[in-house]
Amino acid sequence: MKYNFKDWLTEKIGDDREVILAGKLEYLRLYLTDAMRQLRSKAGLTQAQLAEKLGVQQGAVSQLESALNDRNLESVLEYLHALDADLLIAIKQGDELYQVSDNEGVVLVDVPKEMQELASARGRSIGEYVRTGIWRLLENLDEDKEAPNGRSPLEPEQSGCGQNQLVDGRSPGT
Repeated sequence: MKYNFKDWLTEKIGDDREVILAGKLEYLRLYLTDAMRQLRSKAGLTQAQLAEKLGVQQGAVSQLESALNDRNLESVLEYLHALDADLLIAIKQGDELYQVSDNEGVVLVDVPKEMQELASARGRSIGEYVRTGIWRLLENLDEDKEAPNGRSPLEPEQSGCGQNQLVDGRSPGT
């Protein structure tokens, strides 16, 4: 089971911008490291086997998988490419979300934290939960009809939740 670093990292430690940035970097470093290890393990590869695939020494893979080391983006992308995985990146400023990754088959969206709680309560991942909901909505409503709340079925609902999750926008089963 994936360790939840978020509980540890969300403790308020101050209002200093540098401290907040350091916390965000640590969060990213821990989750990236955890995801990379999980992907390699899921692929059934040892560090040595992945290193051979990448044309590097096993120690280089070990360093990439260490949360104690900074990584350059190029090395992370090469690592993920060797595992047939993509890095999806978006930048959020206020209510705007800018997708900067080049995966044409995936759109990142901003989803309220409450959706994560609903998905967890139903034993589903947030991505699976949102994709299923979108497909059900599209099956039941025409794009031209208005939903019962007066919105178009494709119009986003406003949420005052504050915290959001990024979710890929693939169709179910992809």
